[in-house]
Amino acid sequence: MPDPSSTTAVNQLQPRRRHGLEILLVTALLLIHFTLAVSSVRHKSNTFDEYIHLTAGYSYWAENDYRLQPENGNFPQRWAALPLLFSSLAFPGSDTHLWKTPNVWEIGYQFFYSLGNNPDTMLLQGRAMICLLSVALALVVFFWSRTAFGKIGGYLSLGLYVFSPNIIAHARLTTSDMASALFFILSLILLWDLLHKVAWQRIVFSGMAVAGLLLSKMSGVLIVPMLLLLIAFRLLGNKPLVVIRGPEKVYHGRLQILAVITTTLVIVAVISTIVVWGAYGFRFKASAQPTGDPVLSFPRWSTEIEKAGRPGR
Repeated sequence: MPDPSSTTAVNQLQPRRRHGLEILLVTALLLIHFTLAVSSVRHKSNTFDEYIHLTAGYSYWAENDYRLQPENGNFPQRWAALPLLFSSLAFPGSDTHLWKTPNVWEIGYQFFYSLGNNPDTMLLQGRAMICLLSVALALVVFFWSRTAFGKIGGYLSLGLYVFSPNIIAHARLTTSDMASALFFILSLILLWDLLHKVAWQRIVFSGMAVAGLLLSKMSGVLIVPMLLLLIAFRLLGNKPLVVIRGPEKVYHGRLQILAVITTTLVIVAVISTIVVWGAYGFRFKASAQPTGDPVLSFPRWSTEIEKAGRPGR
């Protein structure tokens, strides 16, 4: 007769082993993705604007100045330039003549090629940081797909993502594309969950995800019409809304649900605004210098505004 206690122990051990194998498989796929992306770009030259992103991101940290590359995302540029802070790099500071009409191309060229820094190392570090964002997106894809389609769906989605040539091509470049893709998908998932079940942690995470999206790319504002569509589909579904605030409360009427959703999204917007403003030092001037011009001093802006006409202004 088998020992019942040993049989129970074996039955308890099997799920743990399966869970451990799942973690091992996911980790291995993520490492393969990271290695494919980084190794394939080690000896590739600088693309059109990679060094511009790194220069701007470094200036945000080192100079607390946001005049360089303001039309792109604050977060991906900061993120990519983070490893550069731990090296002794020469940088054309904001007190030089280059900043009078801040030309990020000229400042970037000096930073990379004229001051004795190692451009290959700087570029590889920035690219590796963007690869980490791609790894994070891979995890988001895996967990979302697993929730929607089960384990097989999760592994299939992860495998397609890990070996996708299009994803690998963007994951290895120091641009804002992977950051915006990550926060777009994350924002949509979190907001959709929030429209069905309201809880403080969900509100905070949604607000931070939306802030990350807005800090990744100017096109992040497209989350607004997407969110309106999600709300419309949510109300058409006519499912109850669960609110967890102390005792759990359930709302059934469409008007009640819309009122709760509206209030919740206002809080999300406030959180996002605070995070975005914090990324710019809680100030409105691009320059931290007391004598700095509060308006970005690009000579071409006045010309562009004139061409844009009344709607453009």
